[in-house]
Amino acid sequence: MDLRRILDSTKNESIYYLNFNQDYSCFFVGKEKGFMVFNTSPLIELINLNSNPSNSTTTTTTIASTSTSISLNKPTLENCPDIVIVEGLYKSNLIAFVGKDINSYFSPNKVILYDMSNESIIAEIQYELEIKAVRLTKYGIIVVLPTQTFIYNDHKDPKLITTIETCYNEKGLIAVASFNKEYSHGIIIALPGKVQGEIQILTLQSNVNNNNNNSNSSTSNLSSFNSLISRIKAHKSSLACLSISLNGELIASASELGTLIRVFNVETRQKTNEFRRGMDKAQIYCINFNKYLNKICVSSNKGTIHIFDLDDSPSRFIRERSSVKFSLPYSNICAFFNESSSSSSQSSLSPTQKEVMESNEIELVSLCSNGYIYYLTCTTLRPPPNTDEFNEISHQSYKIQKKKFFKTDNDESEEDNEEDNYNTSI
Repeated sequence: MDLRRILDSTKNESIYYLNFNQDYSCFFVGKEKGFMVFNTSPLIELINLNSNPSNSTTTTTTIASTSTSISLNKPTLENCPDIVIVEGLYKSNLIAFVGKDINSYFSPNKVILYDMSNESIIAEIQYELEIKAVRLTKYGIIVVLPTQTFIYNDHKDPKLITTIETCYNEKGLIAVASFNKEYSHGIIIALPGKVQGEIQILTLQSNVNNNNNNSNSSTSNLSSFNSLISRIKAHKSSLACLSISLNGELIASASELGTLIRVFNVETRQKTNEFRRGMDKAQIYCINFNKYLNKICVSSNKGTIHIFDLDDSPSRFIRERSSVKFSLPYSNICAFFNESSSSSSQSSLSPTQKEVMESNEIELVSLCSNGYIYYLTCTTLRPPPNTDEFNEISHQSYKIQKKKFFKTDNDESEEDNEEDNYNTSI
């Protein structure tokens, strides 16, 4: 989430960027004079890179327009810049970032690949235009410009695989998922299409047997690949948010109106679900799937997080109501965590309740623009499945815990950790 593009009086002006890694196990913070990396749960600061002069090192500079590389001696983050984009590869030592100052070495039209293990810049790619988004994959790096997306193989010596043309992509919309099958592996990339409201899906698939390939490795290459592009007409107005499930089977999208969330099957390109977030126009900040592909969470500038249940209802049916709703008075991105195959936590129920009610627990984590992380839990009680009232929610209990991950010298004295509990009956 690029906080520079968000109008929010409560946000911390020293934070420029927030995002999770590929499996939500850690998150990245781009800030004034550096970046930070945290473990998501429990909250642990892993990296805090501030202005820190260091020795010189040899790096590879790739000029995108000419696809040539030269080796130069350059400082490793001397006078560390303001970071407006920072991304990682799972919990590896590889970090990609983009600076803020157009007049500095770390400009907004250059992406830097940085190895935290030896604190050195290993590669950089420079463009004529401002970079809107960056994603790291185990194969290489993806860089999003306003109307083009560049896909590279390798990290230390990036080589261009292909370039995708898009409509004007001011928000840098992109969603990426990896797949690893017995006789093929690769990535699925979702981007805005060339026309308004369209999603284009690029599949880069290697035909090399990859049984021993580690999905978290940063050394894999797409040395031999096939590419396939498909398109989905998702909305009438421009796209505002894109998301893809971890296994690459489903894609979710929202338009700039922010009233409808649509889910599509990647293989068939058919709409599987449609949800109404609300009637008023809203800016959607994020959509994320849970790992079982039966729920999505959605956050917006309305200060709400909605959870919708994915099911086999006809695609023409618009669900008017989310199953769970949290209210946070801050801009945020959210994701599911601590998921288990059986969410039947009933320890707080009386023996009588256990006999007549079924319990389902959902846990979310939310990164907020004010420098707090929120851990959200909702326990829903329903009548047992063999009753006519099963589809009716009888009771919901909520637990909200917040912890501060970002502080500045100007912060007022405030409790770093708080917990709130409340119940609702329906």
